Amino acid sequence: MNFIEPKDGVLIKYLVQLNETALADLRSKIILHCGEITHYCYESETDPDFTKHYFVKNFKQSFVREYEYDYFYTWGKKQIFCYEYDVYAPTPLTMLIDRLFEGDSSAILELRDPQKEESIQDKLYVQLQEKKDQIISLLGDTTIVDVNRLDQLKNELNFLQEKQKLNCNRSCDLQFYSQVLSCIQLIEITRIPEDHIIRVHSLLEKAHQSITEVQSFFEDSEEKKTGISISQKIIGTRAE
Repeated sequence: MNFIEPKDGVLIKYLVQLNETALADLRSKIILHCGEITHYCYESETDPDFTKHYFVKNFKQSFVREYEYDYFYTWGKKQIFCYEYDVYAPTPLTMLIDRLFEGDSSAILELRDPQKEESIQDKLYVQLQEKKDQIISLLGDTTIVDVNRLDQLKNELNFLQEKQKLNCNRSCDLQFYSQVLSCIQLIEITRIPEDHIIRVHSLLEKAHQSITEVQSFFEDSEEKKTGISISQKIIGTRAE
């Protein structure tokens, strides 16, 4: 993976080396300390699918009942279980780590300039107030109250209140940005003056300039400076 950045009038190209073991450990630590927790409790005849979840804790499973079924001349028995567990969601920082693992070097720019996110507690507080306002609005309606809708809103309110308790001690992941950056090493490969880039763009914008003329410009400017022709550099890049 390569990373390119402008600095002091030149474009510098780096080779990015990651301490993947340390990053993976940090990713787990950040999610466990900062990730939003959602508690689930439900009955089902199929096992939960945890492949889409980052972390699951406090898993419990208990037998509820067994029933017989007869579906298009197919008879059998099925068991229903109660599943209960907590899911820890990824944070903005762990999503940047994932991008690094996927080879997206632009994540480095965002790691260097972290943006303060709304805290989990503030976000849940806003959601709770909105839900309470919806209940008040429904009860204040002069027409007949939709009992089913009211029950739904009350259940959603209870869910958010429990979620607020679960997440009352969640930390912000901003404290971990510097540790993540320490796991990234940038090794300079080459640097090109920005005025050379501008001149190349100017040449390419002229329709009458041929590819041969552009290549000649590169070779003249690069060979004078390094003694290495552009064709040799291209061959070396392809070999990499």
